[in-house]
Amino acid sequence: MPCTGHLRVRVAAVLACAAMAAALVSPQASYADATGCPAGAAPAVAFASTASLQIPIGGGAVIPPGVTVTCGGATVSDPDVTFAVTSAGTLPVFLGTQQQFVLGSTSVTLEGSAQGAVSSPIVSSGTTGGAFDLQASFDGAAAAMTGTVTG
Repeated sequence: MPCTGHLRVRVAAVLACAAMAAALVSPQASYADATGCPAGAAPAVAFASTASLQIPIGGGAVIPPGVTVTCGGATVSDPDVTFAVTSAGTLPVFLGTQQQFVLGSTSVTLEGSAQGAVSSPIVSSGTTGGAFDLQASFDGAAAAMTGTVTG
């Protein structure tokens, strides 16, 4: 058949194009993944300071230092960081933002800037003293700082 040669060339060209398209959308490609990290790199979360927080008993509040999210030394744009506060026993310590403060909330997720910086939530106390931990996490990476409610 005289067309056989042309058909082979066209099939080879189509297969080559399909292989190139598959390489462009491959999950193993070297571009950034959903976290903003290059393939194979893990994110890191760091507070601007690790100094212990001190909150007065009876409705006191502080704004902890912000956090930065990086990956391989480069900042992650617009990260969603979850902040959570934990304490032993029944120590009432809560999280909120200037726009919304829900009494009893012990976790909140905040969006960061294009430079990877995230402002921390407001941490407030109740009427009992004691120690607590504040954790910031992003895609499996976390940073923590301690605090005390004193009076």
